[in-house]
Amino acid sequence: LKKHSQSVTYINKSAKEWTTQALSEFKKTFGNAKNASLKVDYKVVTNNKYWFTLKVESLTTAADSGRKVYYYNIDKATGKTVTIKDLFKQGYDYKKVINSSVLKVINSDTKGQYFKEGDDLATPFKTIDQNTQFYINNKHQLVMVFQQGDIGPMSSGTPEITISTKTVLKGLKENKKKIIY
Repeated sequence: LKKHSQSVTYINKSAKEWTTQALSEFKKTFGNAKNASLKVDYKVVTNNKYWFTLKVESLTTAADSGRKVYYYNIDKATGKTVTIKDLFKQGYDYKKVINSSVLKVINSDTKGQYFKEGDDLATPFKTIDQNTQFYINNKHQLVMVFQQGDIGPMSSGTPEITISTKTVLKGLKENKKKIIY
């Protein structure tokens, strides 16, 4: 990634800001409580000739725990960080296609891992947006990642839903197909 110094600089700066914010929120919520802790960690999720993904994760633990994740995705051909929108052709309704796949998983859930229409005190999944996290796994599949409590109970952690390559292939930009396919 050395040749992509602009993206590396962006990731370093953004991860530092994210960590600083997590620490600030932790101090505001817990002060000097001895039974509370914050752990921020990172992991390289994908690193192949086309793509690099870094996962940054914070875990707050007290009487309960909370987890937040953020993924940084870099297209190695361009050296640029990539958003979900950047993967798809202009005019392609990627949200509709991905939402349909996510809802299929949610609606087939029998273990109570996800909020569904009609659940009391819960807001069911409606749509992904520009802030919905994602990464490309080592099998070249698109994986959507949701923050804890967004689409299911806090006990479900940070749910990950793999989107079938076949489902999104026709909407991918030509220069992005090699990453996923």
